[in-house]
Amino acid sequence: MKLLHTKFEYHDSTLVKVAWLQDSELRLTFKLDGHWNYGSSIVVSVMFSGVRNPDVVKSSLCEIASKMTHDRWLADVVGIWRESNSSYLVDTSQGALVIDASSFAE
Repeated sequence: MKLLHTKFEYHDSTLVKVAWLQDSELRLTFKLDGHWNYGSSIVVSVMFSGVRNPDVVKSSLCEIASKMTHDRWLADVVGIWRESNSSYLVDTSQGALVIDASSFAE
């Protein structure tokens, strides 16, 4: 497993919104932490396309949401990792989210 190289640093960001655009397309929206992103705490979205495990992802998201400690976000993010050629891991303070998808885009 390796840390995914991304345009932004997602460490210490907050997951603020989850949207399924179709059964196999997932958009996660984050508020970035200004410390890790050169003073910019903007809101950005990432897209996972071709999600092959939507039921597992939805179950994990429900589990993460059940542990919410704040009403403005779902979880703090540790990082986004690439587990294999088709698997991604969004590591959060409330648990891991494993997404088996054909692509990732910022």
